[in-house]
Amino acid sequence: MGVSSAQEGIAEVPLPQNIYGAIEACGTEGQAYFSSIGDEYFVLRASLDGSSQTFKLPDKGYARVIAPYADGVNILSPRLQPEKKRIIYHFDNLGNLLARHFVLTDLDDTIMATTSSGTTILAGRYRTSEHEDWDYGGIVLDASDRVVSHFKLPSPPAGGGWSFGPLDQLDEPLMTADVRAAYVVLHSDEPLATEIATISESGKLSVKALPAPILGDPHEHIKWLVGPGVAVEMYSVVKAGHLVGGPVDHFDEYDLRSGKKIASKTARMGSAHPFTAACYYGESVAGLGGSRDTPDGSYLRLRIAKLQW
Repeated sequence: MGVSSAQEGIAEVPLPQNIYGAIEACGTEGQAYFSSIGDEYFVLRASLDGSSQTFKLPDKGYARVIAPYADGVNILSPRLQPEKKRIIYHFDNLGNLLARHFVLTDLDDTIMATTSSGTTILAGRYRTSEHEDWDYGGIVLDASDRVVSHFKLPSPPAGGGWSFGPLDQLDEPLMTADVRAAYVVLHSDEPLATEIATISESGKLSVKALPAPILGDPHEHIKWLVGPGVAVEMYSVVKAGHLVGGPVDHFDEYDLRSGKKIASKTARMGSAHPFTAACYYGESVAGLGGSRDTPDGSYLRLRIAKLQW
């Protein structure tokens, strides 16, 4: 892969044709992760400098959740039916498979993050039968993927449920981690609510509320993102149904630990070929776009736009 420049200061990286057309996870320093399609079984890490790394999954395994961290990447398999088992694959940053372990869990729509010390935390929703309401919670695993604690996430404060669902919905739960904790950004549409849940490596839980996004003029909520130490609301400024300033997206940063708003930034997302951000790096954002009439026939592009204060 090589890097090319596009319009309006937006850079782009061409992507191969044998990957699913969605960013599955965001790494540090401008990295994005993709799953393979067809009868190939791997995860691809694409970087903004044009380099890439493949993580090959053994035994025709597929990736359900991808969790990059400082020393490598952990990959969670889909549920192995009929048992409530999953496999976690551990890779180093060079694509070498270090270990794989079975994990027994009844979590559905699972998300995952790994702390810098190697502790993996899974969150999701669960219920004992299809006639019952969903509960929310997760498990904490040590470096050998043994369960060391369970935790329960609160339901939305005004009722309803968190938006645990398809990976490509606009406000799916987001999860990231730092040195000693994981953070889950929980969002509910009806009624509107957004919270940050902090889960320590021991399973201790704390929750902080974020402002409910505005869905109409002049502040039109798009979705939530997570970046280095921050939860980020992405939105457009509109007037009478029209974008103010063209294809410019706005990003309000909230500190993951305190829940307080700490910065507001903007990025021009392209006019000829606009794209929506999926990864937030603090200095730039990245997302997927398409490109026509390419010599090699590839269509997908990882596009990067600089953030402005």
